[in-house]
Amino acid sequence: MSSVLIFCISIFLINAFGQQVRYVDGFKRTVDEEKATYHQVIYTDSLLSNSVLIKMFDKSGLLIDAGYYDKSDLSIKNGPFSQYYENGKIDYICTYTDNKRHGEFTGYYPSGQIRRREIYHYDSLISGRCYGISGNDTTYYPRIKQATFNNGKVKDFNSFLKKKIIYPVEAIQRNIQGTVYAYIVVSKDGKVTESGIHKSPHPLLTAEVERIIRKSRKYWGAGLLEGEPVNLMYNFPVKFTLQNGKISW
Repeated sequence: MSSVLIFCISIFLINAFGQQVRYVDGFKRTVDEEKATYHQVIYTDSLLSNSVLIKMFDKSGLLIDAGYYDKSDLSIKNGPFSQYYENGKIDYICTYTDNKRHGEFTGYYPSGQIRRREIYHYDSLISGRCYGISGNDTTYYPRIKQATFNNGKVKDFNSFLKKKIIYPVEAIQRNIQGTVYAYIVVSKDGKVTESGIHKSPHPLLTAEVERIIRKSRKYWGAGLLEGEPVNLMYNFPVKFTLQNGKISW
């Protein structure tokens, strides 16, 4: 299983005898086959309520996860979904509706013992219970605790961006605008270990976003998965727009 939790999915398709294959690296970014850490197989004949089955495997052929995605947008989970441990046992199983957890979510220990059982209504937690390895009830805690920013929530990073980022003067003069798609990786010890740009309309805008990322590094704190520190990757867009001589975000 990937050691980094990521909140994105990219599309890169190759036809293969009624199936389609796409290759991704450890951060789930689309790459060429020789650079891939994983490959995803799209079973084009496995429709369920207009959703299609996708399975992800590592280089050894180990199944990482499997679930249904919207046929018209393969970034949207829509149907049953399950993730697996390296020993082949289920990590968790749940159902998504329009990319939102809806219904029962059940998590397991690597041994197969139930770890948590939750009920969601379109991503809103209705109820939840956690269990120790012996099966006893324990105090409930969320499966994923997001990384912190400036001792607050990840969304506070958006406010930081809006406050600190400056539209490059040369870009304004040249009427350069568009969206820079960037990412950062926050390690289990709370440090930004990697950052970069997925896509950008111009180097001037790229440079400004990279400047702000550097300024933000000292404010991040680690996130948790099942109560343990974990590496987390965040993808975020920065939109540069010129309207009537003014700058908007």
